[in-house]
Amino acid sequence: MSELLKQARQSIKQNILSNPSIATWSVADMIDNGYGQMIPDPSGTVTEHKERVRLSHEQSGVNSNEETPAGLGTSYTLFLLAAYNSGITEGIKITADGINYTVGAVDTLRRFGGIIGYQAPLTVVS
Repeated sequence: MSELLKQARQSIKQNILSNPSIATWSVADMIDNGYGQMIPDPSGTVTEHKERVRLSHEQSGVNSNEETPAGLGTSYTLFLLAAYNSGITEGIKITADGINYTVGAVDTLRRFGGIIGYQAPLTVVS
């Protein structure tokens, strides 16, 4: 593994540690339903997962050609940043900071010939 890849992974880790949240979720064992589709195993076990992540609001650039005050804008889109060895997947329901979320499409962050982390949008589950 290259030094640059190690350094990039460490950078993601430090970014998470600067404002960490603990995400928890459960995953049930899956079995084939006999038709080639995987479904939760009713007699299987449920595995609990806990992981340190960072929850942030997406940031946009400087607004231009507008009649409102200048400055950086922040959208209300919430996203999760996770380490390269994360178990977060699209569609799972997580709990972080006492709020339930559904994880959207997980983007793989790649640099220097390897994975340095993952990011995904979050939707609040009411």
